[in-house]
Amino acid sequence: MAQRISNINDSNFVVKMRKDILGKTSDECVEVYDNLADDYNKHYKDYKEAARKPDVIPSDIKNLVNCSNVVLEAIRKNDWLTPIFVLDLGCGTGELGDNLESDLGNDETCPIQLHGLDQSPGMQKYAREKPIYSHFYEQSFDKYQNANLKTNSYHITAMCLVFLYGSIDWKHLPEVIRITKRDGLVVIASLTARLTEPTSQGSLESHLYKHVDNGNWTLVKRIEDFSVSTLTFAFKVNVDEPTLQGIPDRGVGDLAVTDCCKIGVSDKN
Repeated sequence: MAQRISNINDSNFVVKMRKDILGKTSDECVEVYDNLADDYNKHYKDYKEAARKPDVIPSDIKNLVNCSNVVLEAIRKNDWLTPIFVLDLGCGTGELGDNLESDLGNDETCPIQLHGLDQSPGMQKYAREKPIYSHFYEQSFDKYQNANLKTNSYHITAMCLVFLYGSIDWKHLPEVIRITKRDGLVVIASLTARLTEPTSQGSLESHLYKHVDNGNWTLVKRIEDFSVSTLTFAFKVNVDEPTLQGIPDRGVGDLAVTDCCKIGVSDKN
């Protein structure tokens, strides 16, 4: 029987990963992710069967479940022209795709093109084994324009736990909005503490609402799971290019982990 884990502090693996990357550059983080990829993949596999049982689920797995449920609901309810393009931003070992594949199966009424972006080749190695992904970007996600990601590319951009691990913060939100289609959805799932903790530039959650105030996107859903201290948001994008009025200079931030110059695109095969 799996051990009950009700708090992120009880998950030794996740605590170790978070500790290992704090204060490191993006290039150094890639090495950390690569070195932890095998354990990371095993961590998720160990809890896969228990992922929907609240008495055994750790916070990071619940984040994954909540994120995939919101994405799945959007795929099934929206009348976008098919196929539906989805970006798994910070795809890691591809667990979001694995969840979506389990839920969608061979449902031909919900054809999707799922793309994965991650800066760690070691992590992405496992994602490539999951047949639901059709394309991969092996790169970091720059806070300014990523030349190989076109404006209005994705119906859904999903960000599951990317804020937790430090590579992406509030400075990247305008770029997330830019690559998501107008009337598309941005789904963000993270730990409540990570989204609400105060910084010199305000909490991450406060920056999400700044883009609501600017009209860049509209809040569609906010799910707070008090049992495991997680938050999941869904925002409908209203613009092609985000308005940055009232948004602090993105050249300043609190995280030592910033942007990586390594840009490379790779197809699955």
